[in-house]
Amino acid sequence: MKGFKKFIVCYFVLGIALVLPAVSRAAASAGNSVDIVVENGSPQLTFGAEQIQRALAQKKLTAQISSRASGSNIHIYLGTRAHAGPSGVGSLPVPSAAESYALRVSSRHVIVVKGSDTTGAMYGALDLAEQISWVEGNDFISQIKPRSRSPFLKIRGITVPVTM
Repeated sequence: MKGFKKFIVCYFVLGIALVLPAVSRAAASAGNSVDIVVENGSPQLTFGAEQIQRALAQKKLTAQISSRASGSNIHIYLGTRAHAGPSGVGSLPVPSAAESYALRVSSRHVIVVKGSDTTGAMYGALDLAEQISWVEGNDFISQIKPRSRSPFLKIRGITVPVTM
């Protein structure tokens, strides 16, 4: 009978050892899901959302891009000043210059990026993606710095022809 009890105890311990890692992985992945909510389907906002998604993937976090929040525990909102934005996060002042943006962590689980236009929102999303790539560990929200930026030059991308 002693041998049978040892067998049962070993079988029970082995079962726990095999099931526990799978359960903890499932819990970890559920706790690390991120919604990237894009206000409209503009190419600029979609590109910015994809860059944020790529930065989160490097941190082993899963992110879904959609037009509204779902059951994830972290939400990133991308949009323009023209849209009201998510309820309950307050207003986010955005500089009035073209291609400007503001980025703010409005709570422990919500980040808002607003642009004066879609290009400004894209630049804000790229700034956020860069900040995410710099952080240590998976608690990226506490390390995000709020920003409000406008372009130094009013017109970007002009090349001056130089003859030699």
